[in-house]
Amino acid sequence: MDYSRDQMQTLIDEENNSRDIVLLAQRLPLEAFMIVLETMGGPRGCQGIYIPSVENFFDAIYREQRDAEIAGRYDGKNTAQLSLEYNISQRRIRQIVAKTMEV
Repeated sequence: MDYSRDQMQTLIDEENNSRDIVLLAQRLPLEAFMIVLETMGGPRGCQGIYIPSVENFFDAIYREQRDAEIAGRYDGKNTAQLSLEYNISQRRIRQIVAKTMEV
């Protein structure tokens, strides 16, 4: 998924994500953080430290936010509606809801 600069900044600024890599992103200017991801992220990685690729980083944050939103809106009867709205399968909706119930 391609993100605009504003979308990337919004995903980073969300307060409900406390993973170390997100905390780093919140403390660096976006351009500097992008350089870190582009240089050290992805399959090359850094020994002993996982640094995601740019795409994986923003996709993961988006999915976490999307999943929390889906779980919050789920009422047991709106699986098909949520599936259409988020463009994912009904099975995936049920998996997301089940995962949030485990926590």
